[in-house]
Amino acid sequence: MPFYPGPGLVGTASHRSLYLSWKLKTLKYNARFIQLADEVNSSMPEFVAVKVADALNDRGRAVKGAKILVCGSPTARHR
Repeated sequence: MPFYPGPGLVGTASHRSLYLSWKLKTLKYNARFIQLADEVNSSMPEFVAVKVADALNDRGRAVKGAKILVCGSPTARHR
């Protein structure tokens, strides 16, 4: 199943995965896949901000003073 990260950190799933990663470290197991997923999730707010700034710049608009509405659901699957 494809995974499409949302624009920010939300939900209990991210807390569970971080707990699982921590618990596995205590057992001397490196859960790299969970760490990579956390890195992707953690970088999403900056990624979205850069995309919005680029879109505004492409239209000759400044970020400062712009009214921006970001819609979405953390459980929605975007294609």
